[in-house]
Amino acid sequence: MPLPLAFGNTGVGKKLSSIREEDEDVDADDASLAILRSESRATPARSTPRSLDDAARHPRHDRAGASFASIVGKANESISALPAKSSVEDALVKSDKRNDLASNGNVLPAKPSIDNYDTIISDLKELRQQQKDVVQRMSSSQEDISTIRRDLKEIQSLFPNKSSSDDMSKSLQMVVDSLRLLTEEVKLSNAEYRESLSSLKSSSENERKALQAQISNERLVSASQRNSFEEKIEMLTKDKAQFDVGREKLDRDLKQLERSEALLEQRKNAAKGEIETAHNMMTVIRGAEARLNEELDRIHHLSEYVRQKDGEAQNKLDQAQELFSKIRDIDSSFKDAENHRMSLARERVIMLKERARERENRRTSKDIALVHRPTRLIADFSL
Repeated sequence: MPLPLAFGNTGVGKKLSSIREEDEDVDADDASLAILRSESRATPARSTPRSLDDAARHPRHDRAGASFASIVGKANESISALPAKSSVEDALVKSDKRNDLASNGNVLPAKPSIDNYDTIISDLKELRQQQKDVVQRMSSSQEDISTIRRDLKEIQSLFPNKSSSDDMSKSLQMVVDSLRLLTEEVKLSNAEYRESLSSLKSSSENERKALQAQISNERLVSASQRNSFEEKIEMLTKDKAQFDVGREKLDRDLKQLERSEALLEQRKNAAKGEIETAHNMMTVIRGAEARLNEELDRIHHLSEYVRQKDGEAQNKLDQAQELFSKIRDIDSSFKDAENHRMSLARERVIMLKERARERENRRTSKDIALVHRPTRLIADFSL
């Protein structure tokens, strides 16, 4: 598990990784400082006395003196600009107190505050920055010393005559002595700061180990908490699924109840309409009953009238039967008369046919006679 997941904060892991990178940078600075110190020990200081009068008469004397003054000023400024030893000691005291508390407690807090981590990391960054500043100022002091040596060589080249350089050699000797004292002070301060920085580095390593142990403890705690949280999440998920099922069932029941209520309301409205229709129908039926009673009364009167008329019709029917029997007798007499008339007509027709036949016979005989008569005349005429 990475550091940000162990703490639940992405900033802590980034800060610890930046502290490791700064430690690597400090180790590189320590190596460069050791190289500069070895060069300073390998190059002995040289002092060649020259005459002050010759220096005053030479056109480059003023520039050399100015360079001496500027170099000495830079060295003093670099020494004065070094961080106070009390600040480094205060940081070491804070680190020792934290280490003592961590070692005496024997039990790391279960849930450390992120603000406490931020304070520790800011203190470590501040100490790293002070360490870098000290190393940088030490290297600048070494560069200033090498510059002074080059300027001394240049001054020695400016004064080749030894007879006129007594006063100049004294002044240069004083400058060289002061520079030696300055170099010794710088070396002593460098040694002290080196010791303080080494103790600071060891304390920071202890703090880092304590932090790593605390981080591992936090990993275990967070892993157990995560397992418990996962179990709770699974239980809550199951409860949520059951709750969702129950809610869906309740929603279905509510929808069915709403549909039932709507259907009941429709049935109520339909029943109200049917009741109104039935009321209207009862009114119509009462009116129809009244009319029916009137019709029944009228039908009763009509039935009485029909019975009366039926009696009259029966009487008339009897009379008609009597008349029918009389008409039947008359009809039979008419039929007899008709038959007699028909027989007479047939006889008459027969008689007429006989008469016509006789007439036809007569005419035939006359025609034959007429035909034979001209033939006789023609025969007579021919004779």
